[in-house]
Amino acid sequence: MSPVENALLAEISFDEDARDAFVALSRDCNPVHVDPIAARRLTTGTPIVHGIHQVLAALEAHFAAGPRAAAPVAKLRVSFEKPLPVGTTAGVVRSRADDRGFVLDVRSGVEVTARIAAAYGACGSSSDAAPEGRVFSPPTPLVWSEAELAELSGEIPLSRDLEAVKAAYPAASDAIGTTRVAGLLAATFLVGMVAPGLHSLFRGLSLTATGDAGPDARLAFRTALYDPRFRLLRLAVAGGGWTGTIDAHLRREPVVQPSMEAVSRLVDRDEFSGLRALVVGGSRGLGEVIAKILASGGAEVTITHAKGSADAARVRSEIVARGGHCDVAPFDLRSGPAGLDHILTTSRHQVYFMATPAIASADAGHDPVVLGRYLESYVEGFAFVVERLAQTAENRLDVFYPSTVYVEDPPRGFVDYAMAKAAGEVLCAALRNDPRFGNVVIERLPRLASDQTAGLVSESFPDPVPLLLNAVRKTSIGRRGL
Repeated sequence: MSPVENALLAEISFDEDARDAFVALSRDCNPVHVDPIAARRLTTGTPIVHGIHQVLAALEAHFAAGPRAAAPVAKLRVSFEKPLPVGTTAGVVRSRADDRGFVLDVRSGVEVTARIAAAYGACGSSSDAAPEGRVFSPPTPLVWSEAELAELSGEIPLSRDLEAVKAAYPAASDAIGTTRVAGLLAATFLVGMVAPGLHSLFRGLSLTATGDAGPDARLAFRTALYDPRFRLLRLAVAGGGWTGTIDAHLRREPVVQPSMEAVSRLVDRDEFSGLRALVVGGSRGLGEVIAKILASGGAEVTITHAKGSADAARVRSEIVARGGHCDVAPFDLRSGPAGLDHILTTSRHQVYFMATPAIASADAGHDPVVLGRYLESYVEGFAFVVERLAQTAENRLDVFYPSTVYVEDPPRGFVDYAMAKAAGEVLCAALRNDPRFGNVVIERLPRLASDQTAGLVSESFPDPVPLLLNAVRKTSIGRRGL
């Protein structure tokens, strides 16, 4: 076989229909793949494509393109480099193919999201690295403590409908065997539904094909390593015609912001009484904290949410239980100014603009598409919100705009984010010269604990309440005690 470099084999739409078909086949219904509300707490802010879905789509494209290798696939190594949002069309690129094996990349634009390397050769023998144990087949993802994950073992049933597996991936099934395809499907179920389960992130796998690729009923597994520093789980697996290891991370649970009780201890009871404030994006994160600060000081607060109605209801319930006033209103920046009409039946004194798209590091440094997405929220969205509210504001409208310390010294991966925030600051400076606006406060915030900043490695963050309380007090100068 002659070497092949950077050959585009296929462009594949990983849309919702494709996702749903993969879920039906694999039974991996982890919320990060299927639930837009749960997935908005990821850095992508949206459901992501199953890693194994990318692998099997790439293998199918490779084997369908031919030519068929003289020797079978003996080893398979996969690394998942970047999350791929559901709804993305990605390319399968064959970067190498020769008599030793092949390398495939799944690419979204210039970014590699998954890399698959296969080596040809003789199959290995069966391994007893993963002993028999409890059979796991949960309908919903499991949750484990780190101590439990460190000692976990068991078995995952393989699909009994091998005809459906072969129909979904005919070329891959012919090349590596339908049972081995089913074994890869069991791997995604293992990670997404069992171990780590609910809070999982598939990192990669290293497998050797075994000679017993018959209709194995189960994929056995046991924990080979758990590293708490990186929350890395390594599973030894055997079954479905494979033996080897799977790596996955235990993601951190959604960030819980300070309670209304904790916030109230720092706020004078009536210091914001008489204020009617709108917190755009107040259903979670730093917007949630600001809503609690305002309500603790006696303000009448309305919080908006784009998707998270349950989160918004939770924040409202917590505020009301402590004697505060809080209303909830749905609002998506993408709906434009008209989306605010149902909120503006009552005039406001203040607006706190806490809406944000997903923030993620960009390897390229500057990406016009990413910059455009940030500008759409932090400048265009902000502009029409304050303009529309100013039309109905009582007296003059006070505005709070959360900026970032990255404006002063932007890290390479956050250049576009810093540029968009800087543009928002320029707009705020213009608002200060507009007689319709009162206090226009810009606060360059450090990294604070939120779903946007939660990582795999433990990190200490400043307490957000004193910082945001100071910002609310600045925004309310001359307004307090109305």
